[in-house]
Amino acid sequence: TKTKYFTIIFPEESRAAASYLASFADDTYMELARLLNTKPKIKMAVVITPDSEELNGYFNPLPYPHIVLYQAAIDINSSLGSFDNNFYKLFYHELAHAVSLTTRSMAEDVIASIFGQALSMPFLAAPYNFVEGVTVSLESRNGHGRAMDPLVGAELRQDILEGRFKSFIQSMGSYDLYPFGAVYYHYGGYFSRFPQERFGMENYARIWTRFGIGALFSPFDRGLFSKGSFYKVFGISLEEAWKDFSDWVAIKTPVVTSSQKLTEASYMSALAASGTRLYWHDPVKGLVFSLDTESKKQSPLFKADKPVNRIDASGDGRLLISTQEEKAGLPRLALKEWEPSKGIFTQIDIKSVRDAVYTPVPGTYLGILTDGYMTHLGFFSGKSARILAKGTESLSYASPVISKDGKELFCLVKENGTSSILKISFDSSLGEINSAERLVLPKALSWIRYLSLSENGTLSFAWDNDKLYRLVELKNEKLSWQNMPISGGVHYPVYANGQIFYIGRFSQGQ
Repeated sequence: TKTKYFTIIFPEESRAAASYLASFADDTYMELARLLNTKPKIKMAVVITPDSEELNGYFNPLPYPHIVLYQAAIDINSSLGSFDNNFYKLFYHELAHAVSLTTRSMAEDVIASIFGQALSMPFLAAPYNFVEGVTVSLESRNGHGRAMDPLVGAELRQDILEGRFKSFIQSMGSYDLYPFGAVYYHYGGYFSRFPQERFGMENYARIWTRFGIGALFSPFDRGLFSKGSFYKVFGISLEEAWKDFSDWVAIKTPVVTSSQKLTEASYMSALAASGTRLYWHDPVKGLVFSLDTESKKQSPLFKADKPVNRIDASGDGRLLISTQEEKAGLPRLALKEWEPSKGIFTQIDIKSVRDAVYTPVPGTYLGILTDGYMTHLGFFSGKSARILAKGTESLSYASPVISKDGKELFCLVKENGTSSILKISFDSSLGEINSAERLVLPKALSWIRYLSLSENGTLSFAWDNDKLYRLVELKNEKLSWQNMPISGGVHYPVYANGQIFYIGRFSQGQ
């Protein structure tokens, strides 16, 4: 498929995605070029591949400018869960790279056409926190992207609370500890948003003009005692701007700092509970752990060296693991069951499913069925799958939970970037919906994530309004929530042994 600026290359199963992309690709190019004060000037190939079930993409100028997009769905609970349209925002992000990194003068265009696009000066002159920062900030201009997401912003706010706010140099990529490669995306995205709001988009675009147009022919205006590009564009030093940025992003309300930590800091996901036991995955150690909440004894259970999206615990000790496996070197979703009595994994023959949970009916599951970049709420029995609620480009689902009697089902639903909770009257024996409604929550409870349901019927989740994530509880139609944030935030809250446990995100780990 060809448009004015793009040649879209795709397999047959991605035809609908390619047609959708073609409907907005040229307009998106013109919009981004206008924002960065340049013009569309190069034609690019865009390759769409469904071979990976983990969303990603990249722009590469070699051997010719091209963009690769993995046609996969996003989890609302992840840092990419702030997107309001998964496929559109993925393309928007990668195209922002193409536009920002090919900002050149006419003479440099001639040189690049002969010797290659990688000769563009922004590849050499722009710090990596700017390279990723421009894309993350532009993807967020409509209010839905990582530079507007309090889950990402909380990383910076937590660093400030602990006196470990990264320096500009660290955020360029030199800092290689937790949260690892996310630092230049998150710091860079928020820092690029900062001058856009303070000085205006037109002035922000001038920094990319400085990185690009004419830079090849003006190396001598960057001497030892000359002002840097940031000062020449914005009128303040980078050091002063970084200090102002820290003040701008910091929490302005009291925070409880005395968190009770049950484990050492590491990197954790997929917290679950059953009875008095907790379960979670540590991808750094490649293990699933268990913790007895009475004795506080922690034990490794089994090896899990692939990402784990969710763990669901049955009453008899079995664990349902939503994970990944590799196919031709690319990640594919996989569903497995751990049987402690046998000490073995069993592969469940259901494809393209994540976020899976047991139902009270043996051999059946609820989960999120991925369909390219879309998600659907599904019911699974044997090898058969039934869609209970269908998603679209801008409507997606996550975190299904079901009551002990199988009659009530909740899940997160995100529409046009705004998350809410769907409550479903459910017949688990037939796998059918009787009725469904969106819960009406106070407007203050924004950016909702992480549903869980206790054995006594308490629904818990978390919310954030540009501070840190806090707990919300719903029981017997009574809603209560934390106002004062707790250091580390409250992520993936679950109930075990009459207490609430959660993952806290700190500067040195989770």
